[in-house]
Amino acid sequence: MKSWLEFEERFRRIATPLGYFRIDFQWGDSGEFWNLQGLPLGGLSREFNALAELAGLAIMEVATTNPELQRLVAKEKEPKHVWYRALKELTNDFQHGICLTQHNESDDSYAGTICTGSIPNIGEVSANLCLTLHARCPMPITEEKISPMNTSSKVNDDTDKIPKSLWEVIFHFFWPPQNFLSKIILAGIVIIFVCFAIWTSLPEKSKNELISLKSGFANLKPELIRPANGQTLDNFPRKTVLEWKPLRGAVRYVVEIELQEIKTGTWHPIPWARNRLAVDETKTTIIFTGAQPGRWRVSAINNKGVKSNTSEWWEFFYIR
Repeated sequence: MKSWLEFEERFRRIATPLGYFRIDFQWGDSGEFWNLQGLPLGGLSREFNALAELAGLAIMEVATTNPELQRLVAKEKEPKHVWYRALKELTNDFQHGICLTQHNESDDSYAGTICTGSIPNIGEVSANLCLTLHARCPMPITEEKISPMNTSSKVNDDTDKIPKSLWEVIFHFFWPPQNFLSKIILAGIVIIFVCFAIWTSLPEKSKNELISLKSGFANLKPELIRPANGQTLDNFPRKTVLEWKPLRGAVRYVVEIELQEIKTGTWHPIPWARNRLAVDETKTTIIFTGAQPGRWRVSAINNKGVKSNTSEWWEFFYIR
């Protein structure tokens, strides 16, 4: 890609479906680790990582004349991780998680500290960073060289092909549909006209019912089953089954799980789930962290990508 604006456009295209993805970062005495998390990873995550790889290579190229980027590039070996670190250090969107201590199994002595954090909305954050980089350290422009001898003939040839009116432009491009692009666009125009004709022929009642389908699901919310709100648990290991009733029209559920610091009373997402756990069933099993209070809630997503209301927080407490 020739400029950061091209990167910005590509990241912006996939920003909405990437809303349930995040980049997790762990650092401390055990080392540094990056991890892309979210809904079941597939083509979307591969597309994001491919763009991150190219954007990282672009930063490495621009960094040759930018001391700030040189320091950033020096911390990572892989271009993809260079882009991850740029999102962390060059934006204000990195969210710090919690810090945990490690202990040796033999004598329970202190073995170091692990800290966590994450970057949400990675598509939007990446697109905005591209705009910042375009303003602060743009890519070098490579100009195409045109032979002076060929310029006049090219201009004359193109002038002869200029249509005289808008209808000639449309006719010249779409008919006959000899190239793949013109066939796709022509098919799209036909589909739009057919859909418009069907829509205008529907009675007002049917139109209102179709319009309300999207907003109707958004007003629903899952109903939790177990563990009951306020329930005390004493099993160890702390294997916990979270279960809720199915929501009509839902194809996926997002479970949020948090734990409470007993001393301060503040709530934090559990480190390994980072606040969101996507599941396709109406229950999930977790291993809870620590003898302390926890809470959970659930929201649903239908096959159109519409998100329902989130259920109330239900709390539970492990005494050991």
